[in-house]
Amino acid sequence: MIAFESDSPSYISDLNIDAYIASAKKSPRITSMLSEFDSIAKGSKGVPCRPVTLRKDLLSHDLLCLRFADIRKKYAGAFNEHFVASLPYILEEQCRFGAAVLRYSSYIEDRENRPLDLYTLGDASGVMARSLTDISNGSIRTLTCSPNYINENIFNKNKPEKNAYFICAPFFKVSNQYIISKKIQSFKKGFDIIFEDTTFQMYGKKRLEPIYIASQNLKNDGIFVMLEKIMQPDINDFNNRERRKDIDFKLKYFHPNEIEEKKKNIVNKMDSQLVTLDSLTLTIKKLFKNAVIFWNSCNFYTIAASNNLENLKAFIHSMTPPAIPDSFTYIELPSVIAGSKNNSFIFRKPSTT
Repeated sequence: MIAFESDSPSYISDLNIDAYIASAKKSPRITSMLSEFDSIAKGSKGVPCRPVTLRKDLLSHDLLCLRFADIRKKYAGAFNEHFVASLPYILEEQCRFGAAVLRYSSYIEDRENRPLDLYTLGDASGVMARSLTDISNGSIRTLTCSPNYINENIFNKNKPEKNAYFICAPFFKVSNQYIISKKIQSFKKGFDIIFEDTTFQMYGKKRLEPIYIASQNLKNDGIFVMLEKIMQPDINDFNNRERRKDIDFKLKYFHPNEIEEKKKNIVNKMDSQLVTLDSLTLTIKKLFKNAVIFWNSCNFYTIAASNNLENLKAFIHSMTPPAIPDSFTYIELPSVIAGSKNNSFIFRKPSTT
C-alpha cells in the first residue's frame, strides 16, 4: 500500500485513528441521517420533478463522454438522479470523469499490461463504478463501499457480469484485510484510483485521519480523488454560491419546500462539518507531493492528488475541459495546490470523430 515519504514523528503524532473511528461511528451519516439516505436511494423521497438532461454541448460532443453517458443510464438509479439534480452540472462531470478514467486505464494497460483498479466511496449504489466496469468490458475492476444495505441491494440487482464488487460498510472499515475477508481477491496490491465522493464531510470536520485511512488502500503511484464541499473564508461568499446553486439550478428540479426540508435534515448538518480549501490543502500536502483542482461548481471542488507526478499529469490530460457554465465556476482550472506551480497540467481537446 501507499507509503508516505512525508511521514515524520510530528505528522504521525497528529493522527488519532482510534478516536476518529470512535467518533465516526456516532456520526449523523450512519446514525440520525441513515434513514434519509435510505429514502432517497429507494426513491421514496427527494425525487426530482423532471430528470436532468445532459448538456452535450458543454461536453463539446466528446464521443467517449457521450458513450459513458449512455452506459451510465443503465445504472443511474434514484439516488444518483437526486444527486445530479442537486449539484449543478455534476451529471456532465460524471461523464467527463468516467471518460477520463477509461482513457487513463489505457495508459496503465499500455505501460504495465494490467487492468486498472478503482475504489469509490460515497458513490451510493456504485453508479460510477458499475458504469466503468461495464464500458471497459471488465478491464476496469471496481470496488464500491456504502453503509446503506439499500445501495447494496440495488448494486446486486443490476451489475456487470464480472469485476464489479460492493462492500456494505462505512469507508473506515475497508482495509486490504477487510476486502480479502469478503472473499474479494482482486485488489491485494491496492488501487490505482480512489474516488471519495462527498463522504468525509458526513463523518466530521477532520480530514487527515479519513484521507489517511482511505489512502492506505492506494498504490504508491496511485491517484486519490476527492469531491468535497468547501467552506469559504467569507461566509457571505459561501452563502452567495449556495444561492446560485439553489436558485439557478436546483429550483428547476425541486419544489422550494423540498429544498428547505433537505437543508434542515441533511445540508445544514453537512455544512457544519466542512473545511476551507486552505485547510484541506495543508492536509493534502502532508500526505501527497502533488495535487490539482480539476473541477469546481459553486462550493464544490474536485481534487486529484498523487505522489507520482507523471501519472497525475497523464490522468488530468485524460480529461476534456470542465463541462460547466462559467457562472457556476469560481476558479481557473486546472489549479495546482500542491507541488511546483511550474508543473503544467493540460486538459485534452474533445474528440468528436
